[in-house]
Amino acid sequence: MRIKRILILNVFLVVSLGFAGCSGNSQTELGEMKLEVVRLQENSETLRKDIENLEAENSELKSEISKLEELINLNDSKGDLTDLTLYEEAKYEEFKASYDEGRLVGLGPLSVCKLYLYATSAKDYETTYELYTKNENYVQWSKEEDRNFPESDRIKDFEVYKDVYDLNIQYSGSDEEHAAITWKSRNGDSDEKLGAYTYGFSLVRDGDIWKVNFLPIQ
Repeated sequence: MRIKRILILNVFLVVSLGFAGCSGNSQTELGEMKLEVVRLQENSETLRKDIENLEAENSELKSEISKLEELINLNDSKGDLTDLTLYEEAKYEEFKASYDEGRLVGLGPLSVCKLYLYATSAKDYETTYELYTKNENYVQWSKEEDRNFPESDRIKDFEVYKDVYDLNIQYSGSDEEHAAITWKSRNGDSDEKLGAYTYGFSLVRDGDIWKVNFLPIQ
């Protein structure tokens, strides 16, 4: 829009100068200038639409790259959702140092899930809370309330997050802003008829950043 305004202002400046030096053929010249203004406006509008299309394609490409990275992470998880990769560990330390959400940019749902479980297993409950979504539509309790939760209300058994298999991620929502991670654990419960129990973990995307839903474990 800024480029468009500059182009139009420049053209009208030329037109104004043309008026100052009008002669017998000035009307013809003025008509040609007006046509040029119209052409410039059309070109500016085309350029604006091209930029919007490129931005949309770039956003889709980022989403696809994120999903591919998640697939790599799935294969490299080694069956332990509390064990961070070196990259995830670095991100965890960066985020913990300032709780700047920008430090989580580029991390997919699985990585954020692992950060949450890692923080909880380390009893780093402040970091655990900061990983929750800040979207007011999802917030269920304050940080102060979280600090007062008794230890008995926290996750105590982390065995079901280890030795996992059939790990999957499913996206939902109009903009795929919700993610559900499911898995089975060789340390988990099972039923004679239904087989191994399927565990789940839910997240929501705040802009470009994945955050943990309140009460994420299913």
